[in-house]
Amino acid sequence: MFSGLKEWLENRRALREVRAGGSGSNRPYAAFFADQLANAKNAFDAGAPDKALHQWRELHRLFPDLTATSARALNLLIDIGQLDEADALIMESRGRYPRFKALYAAAFARVAYRRGDLEQTLRRCERLRHDYPRSADGYTIAAGCLADHGRPDEAEAMIGRGVSKVPGDIDMAVLHARHAMRREAWPEALRRWYLVRDRFKEHSVGSVGAAECLRAMGRVDDAEHLLIATRANFDSDPWPIAELANLAAAKGDHARAVEHWEYLIEYFRSFDHAYKMGVVAMRKAGQEAKADELYRIMALRSPSDLQAQLEYARSGDRCGHSGAADRWAAIREEFPECAEAQEREVVPSVATGDESGIPKQAKIRKGN
Repeated sequence: MFSGLKEWLENRRALREVRAGGSGSNRPYAAFFADQLANAKNAFDAGAPDKALHQWRELHRLFPDLTATSARALNLLIDIGQLDEADALIMESRGRYPRFKALYAAAFARVAYRRGDLEQTLRRCERLRHDYPRSADGYTIAAGCLADHGRPDEAEAMIGRGVSKVPGDIDMAVLHARHAMRREAWPEALRRWYLVRDRFKEHSVGSVGAAECLRAMGRVDDAEHLLIATRANFDSDPWPIAELANLAAAKGDHARAVEHWEYLIEYFRSFDHAYKMGVVAMRKAGQEAKADELYRIMALRSPSDLQAQLEYARSGDRCGHSGAADRWAAIREEFPECAEAQEREVVPSVATGDESGIPKQAKIRKGN
């Protein structure tokens, strides 16, 4: 439910940083930096933290001022778990880049949050709110920490304070609505999404969030009418169409969901969410051949993403594809430490005269 909204928030932050650009001589490279940072984030999300860290450190070597003044870069280093390194970078950068002190105060709080230190997190967030009352992070980080420590009522109150203190911050308003969704307080969540829609008319997220609530409440017709109107008003925005696909799936019309995802893949080719959800819809619709082709495209788009390659290989097995063994062989060559790929290794039938196709490891066990 929340993955799409989380991606929307991350994309907004990325867009803001690209528009702001770098400082000094690095400004022309801001877009390149954003792309490379996105690659590192994708590696982390794909379960390759070592690769993500290597890419992050290479970016820091090339563009030290961009990594030191990018909230996304600092947050990724923290998410990877390099907390001491992040602390050191924050301490060093506070003196070098004084106009980013609010950013460093937020990152400092985030480090404590990542360490699981509730009291330290709350103290740092309180200081952040005191020094930078217009910073949403002082509220959102504290609320996230409180929720993680089983204090949902306090988390809800903290987000409510943030909305009242920073009413013009759309990210805060979105998180306020998400908190109500997390509690499954659907009427209240719907009310909050309508407030987002009415207050931030230039964005589709309020209407899309409201449609999610209506869907959860069983009001699928109302949700569909709202999404159709939103799609017409935001024809360059993929999210209303994505929620139409989710709605179709909720109604059991998986073929219609596939049509929506295919439209997004054709006309919004950089919208990664459509690829991830498209294969799910295709498989639920019994369209394994289509799903296999989409897995192939995803593997080509992310050649260093082990998970994408594994899904492609597994799809070949499910479909009985004649080239399934070649897919596993490619993974063994590119990712020699992958145990699952090693288990798929087969004894060549031509060389041995054995056409059973029994995996090599299984044959060894049979012979023991």
